[in-house]
This record gives sequence, structure tokens and C-alpha cells, in this order.
Amino acid sequence: AAGLATGPHTAMTTFSDNGSPAASYTNTWSFNVLSSVPLLGLYQFNEQSPGGTADITTNAIADLSGNARHGTASAPLPYVAGSLDYGNSSALQFTVGGGHIAVPDPAGVFNFTPAQSITLEAVIRTVSIGESSVGCIAAKQGTAPGEWWWRINTTGTQQFWINDGTGSR
Repeated sequence: AAGLATGPHTAMTTFSDNGSPAASYTNTWSFNVLSSVPLLGLYQFNEQSPGGTADITTNAIADLSGNARHGTASAPLPYVAGSLDYGNSSALQFTVGGGHIAVPDPAGVFNFTPAQSITLEAVIRTVSIGESSVGCIAAKQGTAPGEWWWRINTTGTQQFWINDGTGSR
């Protein structure tokens, strides 16, 4: 999906009810888009219902960004009930050492440079903090330069690490 064009935009929302007398409220926002940043990948991890397992067939984990960077599960990870706060859909359950989703990146679009700005977003629920290992949320490893990871460490703190070839940051 394409982003908004640069320049001024207006968004309007109207809320109304069926009461007697009917009430209505309209709010308008004006904003300016300074630049459009492409979406590189979007993974919801909700392909199966709770109780199902991830299909380990190549590219079975859908990239919904439109870029066809589909992922492959390394193991039949279980699907569990997701959060009511995020649409009440299913979610993949990851455990330390229990498998991962691999997304091929032959073009190197996930190799970030110091000049780039990136945003990573994940909805996670931890059930046990302080395990003997760490829990990775997202990572790009095995490339030089360009390795990075985002994880929960053994104390329950989030960490982000990047090595752009000039040293760890």
C-alpha cells in the first residue's frame, strides 16, 4: 500500500447516535506529511485459529505489506488466543529456544544504516521473566555489516542492539 503524498491533508470524523433528539459531533484535523516512509514488512501472526500450529511450508507466514516478504516457521509454533485489546484474533506463541519465523532478505532491505530512521512495533505478552536465556522479538543476524536485534533480556528489560560495521551501537 502506498503512503500519503507529501503536503497538506485533512481528516474528518463524524460521530452520531440514534437518540431522540439525535446527536452528532464532527471533528476535523489538518496535518502536513513531510515525507513518506515505505512499509517494509507487516506480519500479524494470526494465520490459524487458537489451538492450531504454524504451517512450516516455505512462505506460509504472510507479509501483509504488499512486498511479498513472506516468512517461514522453523517449527510448528502454537497459535493461542490473542489480546482483546488488539482485535481478539489469534497470535503465535514463541518460547525461548522454541522456534522462530525466518524472512528471506536477498535485497538487504532490512540492513539499516546510521542515516536511516526505523520503527519496529510488536504486541507481546511475557509470562515468565528471568528465564535462563533471552527472548528475541525481532532480529537480522548473520550479515556483515547490518546485524541488529530487539529482545527481552533475563531481567525483563527490552534491549535494542545494532552493528553497522563501524562497531556495536
